[in-house]
Amino acid sequence: MALKQENGTVHPEKNIDVADYILSCHDGDPKAAIEAMIEEIEHLQHQLNIAVAAMGHGYTRGWKPEASRGPEQV
Repeated sequence: MALKQENGTVHPEKNIDVADYILSCHDGDPKAAIEAMIEEIEHLQHQLNIAVAAMGHGYTRGWKPEASRGPEQV
């Protein structure tokens, strides 16, 4: 699997299937891959909550991110 390193992070080349890459990072174990993705989602939601709390109302012109997707965002 082709990987490249930029700015201290390693990620797959643009022309590979991301799902296959994620599975290969977890030795082909789909349950482990899903659990890792859930942990990442929870971490990012926490980071977003911190950012929302730190942003002023005027900074975003009233916009606030939604915690979940609406039907038009899927």
